[in-house]
Amino acid sequence: MGGRWGEKAESVPNVEDARSYLAKRRPELILLDVIMLGVVVAYCRELGGSPHRDIPVVMLTDVKANAHDRSLEAGADDYRGRSASMMR
Repeated sequence: MGGRWGEKAESVPNVEDARSYLAKRRPELILLDVIMLGVVVAYCRELGGSPHRDIPVVMLTDVKANAHDRSLEAGADDYRGRSASMMR
């Protein structure tokens, strides 16, 4: 899908597919939509110890109040809340 300024956004449905994707490609940014906080936090920590650790990671979520702290503690570079309406 082409972005407004020509960027290309690609998505994968789960962590296993994300691992496969990163084995073949090197994105400029990783955006993690946090639906299952524990799974995504663990994956963010995994990224921090991988060759992809220099790619910025942003977590996007509307779940639990402590998601912000857990995201940053896991190594995310930034965190953004989203409203439930963004899911439509």
